[in-house]
Amino acid sequence: MNIEDVKRRVEEIYWTHILDLGNGIVTPGLWPPGNLSMMGCPKALRGMRVLDLCAADGAYSFQAERLGAASVLATDSYLWGDAPGD
Repeated sequence: MNIEDVKRRVEEIYWTHILDLGNGIVTPGLWPPGNLSMMGCPKALRGMRVLDLCAADGAYSFQAERLGAASVLATDSYLWGDAPGD
């Protein structure tokens, strides 16, 4: 898939968070995700396992990964059906 295909696909999806996907591609979300560390999460999650409930498009899951989490499980039943973008 080339960059133009990715850009077109990004525009077809309902996004909760504004995410920088790289290569000049930014999702048209409703708001940027907050900072996990500023919300009381440890500044390093090295080796920890993270469960992200109500993950929406996974913005906080990606932050947990960047903070060193060994594994991240993201789930959100709202997005399994009857949600915008389905």
